[in-house]
Amino acid sequence: MQGRVQPRQRPGQVLINEYEEGDFYRVFQIHESIDNTRIAAECKNGELIVHLPKAEAAKPRQVRVRGE
Repeated sequence: MQGRVQPRQRPGQVLINEYEEGDFYRVFQIHESIDNTRIAAECKNGELIVHLPKAEAAKPRQVRVRGE
């Protein structure tokens, strides 16, 4: 992910700023338990939401065991 932070004029005091003005670049690794064919992302109101669904093999499942 990369982007650019533009100067902002906001009234009041900023409590937390992840990035200063200028360019930024973010990289992260995805664990093998994530199904990389179903990764989805959306951006709403300046908030990035990334959906990382687990692969079927990584999900816990119940197995019925029959006894004699």
